[in-house]
Amino acid sequence: MPNTTLAANAQAMPEEPFHATPEGLAARFKWEVAYSEWLAAKAAAYDPTADESDAAATARYSRREAAELALIATPAPLPWALLQKIEFVEQMMSDTFEAGEPAYPLASLALASVRTDFMALRIKD
Repeated sequence: MPNTTLAANAQAMPEEPFHATPEGLAARFKWEVAYSEWLAAKAAAYDPTADESDAAATARYSRREAAELALIATPAPLPWALLQKIEFVEQMMSDTFEAGEPAYPLASLALASVRTDFMALRIKD
């Protein structure tokens, strides 16, 4: 005998999950581009074979800063991307702490971004 209570309480599921829709795929692509650019900019900052001139170092710093801001501004489209954003925040705070710089402005913005993503993904406390 079928469980009628279960059937009555079941909510209508969307025909396809968000990540499989064109909008979801575009959001995932945007996230992956931002995340990979941050990884590349971070790697370039630590490249031991890189040009050590002031101009080259400034360009690497600017690229990394732009990648950080882009990653903060890009919503995490799926839960695993939120974990990547948390990894990014941890790395950013660790790097600024090791450099002896205060991490407050950008770290606060990054943490607010993580909170916004939690709410958008409907992940409860």
